[in-house]
Amino acid sequence: PFGTAAVGGSVCAHEADCGDSITATNPHLKTPTIQQWNMTVERDLGHSLVAQVSYRGSMSTQLPVFYNLNLPQASTSDLTNTYNYSLWTGGNINYETDGAIQKSTSLDAMVNRKFAKGVTFQVAYTYSKNMTDSSVSNDESGTATNPYDRHYDWGNNTLIPRNRLVPTALWDVPYGKGQTWGGSAPGVVNAILGGWELSTGIVVQSGTYFSPTFDGSSWLQVRNGAANRPNCTGSNPYTGNSGWSWENNSVYLNSSAFSLPTPRT
Repeated sequence: PFGTAAVGGSVCAHEADCGDSITATNPHLKTPTIQQWNMTVERDLGHSLVAQVSYRGSMSTQLPVFYNLNLPQASTSDLTNTYNYSLWTGGNINYETDGAIQKSTSLDAMVNRKFAKGVTFQVAYTYSKNMTDSSVSNDESGTATNPYDRHYDWGNNTLIPRNRLVPTALWDVPYGKGQTWGGSAPGVVNAILGGWELSTGIVVQSGTYFSPTFDGSSWLQVRNGAANRPNCTGSNPYTGNSGWSWENNSVYLNSSAFSLPTPRT
């Protein structure tokens, strides 16, 4: 991969000088493992109602993760032309390895009515906290923003909402032969109006997670193309204002709780 290359009519001495990237994989890649545990309590409430409360936990280890093997550690000195591999200056080395983790704890609560008198319904609620040090995408593999500090990316798994409520119901409409209504209806009417069921299902869940960013350059932005995250000063980053709107999201965050990081850090 170290031959000459051309981009936009310009010839580069090396492909990396054109900003090309290569990909490598750890030849000793480990198989991910997962440990799971749970506890459930059920109770018959009578009237065909059953209540259930469950706690679920899991921990996944050795998850696949990518990072730029050519990214030097942050330094207050100028890192513009500094790379871990001098023969591949200007390009990234996307390295796949293992070691990422994911922890999950969930509380499930459900009330279920068994099918009786033509009616059944279920109301299920889940509170879930799923944390990972890899920015997981839809293919369940992630990219480490800072390969020298995996905890830099520790946060919520963007695929798992915090709260989720799912109510469902089904009603066997009692109309037609042998039913409460229309038991003596003519055959044609019974064929048209009898035997119907009505059902409904709704999913209500909390929104996606987000992180504050800032405009400008940083070590990770210039060298890794990663998002610029401000430092948290220790103050409460949330205003507690319930007046958040799509048009003005600034009322939700306390901008004074953030500061710009020192250049090249």
